Amino acid sequence: MKSLFDDITDDEYETLENVLKMPNQTPADFFFDDPTIDGRIEELVRAKLINISNGKVNITELGRAALKEHVKSIQKSKRNKFVEIIKFVIPTLISLAALIVSVIALLQTTPTG
Repeated sequence: MKSLFDDITDDEYETLENVLKMPNQTPADFFFDDPTIDGRIEELVRAKLINISNGKVNITELGRAALKEHVKSIQKSKRNKFVEIIKFVIPTLISLAALIVSVIALLQTTPTG
């Protein structure tokens, strides 16, 4: 299912986080750290995730919701990757254990000398 915030890029999420951390800044205040921020700010204003009033940039409630959903999405992705790793590691370890047991059994049954 497509989310309301699927079209937001990682850079735009980073910009939202910066605006949340440093409210009431002018767009120019962000240029030193990120010279390409101007286009992202325009996109975020159009998406109503931030607003500019009296020359100051602030995050909207919709922007806060987008950040919260982004964090949840990252956590879900990490959890899914962990599950995938576990699904790979457990059968691999079982196979290795079976191989070791087989080799030991073979070595014990082979006549020496």
